[in-house]
Amino acid sequence: MFGGDDFILQTHQLLNVKYSLLLLQYGVNMGYIGYWKMDPTHFDTNIKKYQVLLEERKKGNTKYPLNPILDAYSFVGTYEGFVVYGDDTTQEQLENVSLHFGETMSWYFKPVAPASKKIELHMKK
Repeated sequence: MFGGDDFILQTHQLLNVKYSLLLLQYGVNMGYIGYWKMDPTHFDTNIKKYQVLLEERKKGNTKYPLNPILDAYSFVGTYEGFVVYGDDTTQEQLENVSLHFGETMSWYFKPVAPASKKIELHMKK
């Protein structure tokens, strides 16, 4: 669904390294990369749904993540992209994002953590 398992793995590995550094910069211990994909015929519908999500954020509705670190990035030439959420995001909020878009947009969330923690644990063994 997301360009094949190899694409997901390669993209996740690249983003994990890059955004682990970004998470460290923001003092975040863990976060989530949310990959999304849609059919081009749902683009207008998803723009409206995204605008509703933004309004809910402005209202402080904690049903959804309130402070994404990076929001609504797309892979050029596709109807796929990602968002990066910090450690203040709950699984329930991620599920609500997915449910909000329903069948018009697919979501795949992957937890990420700063690579420095992995290095630290590795050095202790």
